[in-house]
Amino acid sequence: MDNLFDFEVKSAFSVKSVSDAFVCRTIPDALLEKIAALQQQTALNRRKALLLTTAFSLSMLVMILLPLSIVVLRYRFSEVLQNAPWMYALEGTAFVVWFSILLYALQYKKHSRSFSPFGTQTAMEHHLMNDCKAALGIPADAAVVDVLAAVYTVGKNGHRHYTEKTMTGALRYHNLPTPIFADTEALYLSDFTRLFRIPLSSICSVTTANRRVVLQNWNKENSPHAKAYRAFGLRQAFHLKAYCCQVEIHDPRGEYCLLIPNYDLPTFLKTANLERSE
Repeated sequence: MDNLFDFEVKSAFSVKSVSDAFVCRTIPDALLEKIAALQQQTALNRRKALLLTTAFSLSMLVMILLPLSIVVLRYRFSEVLQNAPWMYALEGTAFVVWFSILLYALQYKKHSRSFSPFGTQTAMEHHLMNDCKAALGIPADAAVVDVLAAVYTVGKNGHRHYTEKTMTGALRYHNLPTPIFADTEALYLSDFTRLFRIPLSSICSVTTANRRVVLQNWNKENSPHAKAYRAFGLRQAFHLKAYCCQVEIHDPRGEYCLLIPNYDLPTFLKTANLERSE
């Protein structure tokens, strides 16, 4: 049974999902172009973050190791100044680089809602998200739940090869924030570029797996350790793990499932007016 939101990557610019069969509405091309521009800006910010983070770490390392090496080798600082003045110049340069990046990060944080000084343009994302919701007819008060998706490729033998795993080989799921709402006939979900329609009559059961799965990230405002999530058995060591709920869908187009983390199952059931099968 295929997960409805698993993605097959065919090339760098081609992604396919079985959920495509359930699309009932898409956003205009103009919004798609804005999203593409935002993604390019995000990629640029990530490269900038990598560069500045590397410079920040190296400058801090130089600031620590140079004085430490002088102490360990039992040199006098006056001797170093006389025989190797370049070490003082390097130390001063490292401090200037380190302090400049620190000031930049603090200034960015002061004027941004994002904790990371090199994060995406959160204000632009929020505005663009609202435009997409309006274009897709998503109610302003629609609930948002995490929907799990894995990424895979298909080999020449037709077998799937999941590309994102932990070092122990456990499959790593993207937990995608997904607006959902329902009417008397169908459940609607969206990835902000498309609207998916699943007939309520096609939803057969809702069950909870007896093992946790690895989540790629955390999308909620509160920490996974917050009191509101204690009852759901979240675990975090090297990776964040949550119990997974499976929503079985038997449709003329095929048999599929939706994977929902258990902490969002109450919201999902309430929105779809469903009950757990267990």
